[in-house]
Amino acid sequence: MTETHIRWQSSGIAFYGDVGTFNGRAFTIWRPGSMRSDDVGRLVTDLDEGVLVTQLPGMEDERYCSKDEKELKAEAERWLTRFVSSLGAVFPDPEPPECRCTLSVECPDCRASRESAPRVAGTEE
Repeated sequence: MTETHIRWQSSGIAFYGDVGTFNGRAFTIWRPGSMRSDDVGRLVTDLDEGVLVTQLPGMEDERYCSKDEKELKAEAERWLTRFVSSLGAVFPDPEPPECRCTLSVECPDCRASRESAPRVAGTEE
């Protein structure tokens, strides 16, 4: 299962995505067939596809269209990851990677070291 960082709320014509303590809705997915007004109150016609938009700083002009709701939500997660990494942060992996070490050298996955590795008789360090 993919970990999600966006809390989605559904309304009649859209999904609204909230993130952390961000003030306002970070994401909106307009459903296919929905009617809506643009930022200055002009009516926008029926949408053939769902449209993902964001209010994250520096990404306000981003748009992504698809008829698949799951695809739109996955794209929002990618946008959020891109935004967070632009700040120098990352989301941790939801599960630690499986250890592949032989314990003969320091392992980057489990941080085991030579000192903690079992010794084989007749070998030198």
